[in-house]
Amino acid sequence: IPLIEKTEKTKNYEIVYFTFESDRKGAVPVILVRPKIKNIKAVVCYQHGIGEEYRKEYFLEESKILAENGIASLIIDAPFKRKGESWIENGGIKDAEIFENNCVEWLQLINILPKLKVFSTNLFFVGQSYGARVAAFMPYLDNRFKKIIILSGIYNYSEWIQTTMVNQITELRKTITPQNFKTYINSIAPYDASLYLKKKNDVEFYFQA
Repeated sequence: IPLIEKTEKTKNYEIVYFTFESDRKGAVPVILVRPKIKNIKAVVCYQHGIGEEYRKEYFLEESKILAENGIASLIIDAPFKRKGESWIENGGIKDAEIFENNCVEWLQLINILPKLKVFSTNLFFVGQSYGARVAAFMPYLDNRFKKIIILSGIYNYSEWIQTTMVNQITELRKTITPQNFKTYINSIAPYDASLYLKKKNDVEFYFQA
């Protein structure tokens, strides 16, 4: 059941801030941008990436433009943005758990769309960076998604995280033991986008670098 925190109204759409209880852990913060029309053309699900500048508000301005054109948007804070969740906890990186939780929460959210007065069978998913991994995975969990847009995604994350020279990741590699790092790689490898983008499906995929 969604718990509405506040609603901002404009002439053509409403911005609804709410939370719902995750099946995995805690409350999930969401922004819904809902056009004030009876027949909503589509619903776009947005998942942001990793970094200080990324949070659910990252896609808000874009969502307002879509709402002016009859399209609703859902944006949620990724699990690592909530209540001090960390990439490293107790000597190990929790990326696989974070990823799994995130995917489950999206499935929960689209199931409660009727309670949010959003009725549309046109479901699209947009994922950026970390969110691109979620986007690549979602249509294999639920066939209601019609189109997937992947922004700046990493094709083989388990390989990338072992070789990249990005400062944030090189620092992570220094702080974890070799055994824990190996365990971490084994835990995330099954979720590489490379495994799922090769599978046959009827979904339209779009890529932006």
